[in-house]
Order: sequence, then structure tokens, then C-alpha cells
Amino acid sequence: SRKNIDGVKAQWALEHAQPPTATPTDADLFGEARYIEHKPDCPAGGAYSLNTVAEKCTCSVVPHAN
Repeated sequence: SRKNIDGVKAQWALEHAQPPTATPTDADLFGEARYIEHKPDCPAGGAYSLNTVAEKCTCSVVPHAN
């Protein structure tokens, strides 16, 4: 879910001394030996944008339910 992605973005920033303006890549967060094994799929069929650490993850489908 988007909440999970936001949580691992904060963890990544803390562990890698990144500022709130930093934007992680999919490779930073997702994959074997990363924070989440697979990038979550949007239940509405959209695509998630990670955005900066300070911003919430967004979806290309608007309006969106978590």
C-alpha cells in the first residue's frame, strides 16, 4: 500500500542520511534484500510515484482509495 511505501521511504532516508527533499528510486526500496521485496501494485490499476521523502506516495489514478 501507499502507507507501506511512505514508511520505507522514511526508513531509507534515515538509514542513508538523506534529506526530506531526496527522492528514492524503485531500486533503493524494492527487491531482494531491500525494504520491500516487490513494489506494491495499485489496486485501482494506476502507477505509484514515489515522490520525495517529505511527500506522500501518489497514484496516477485520481481520486484514489488506499
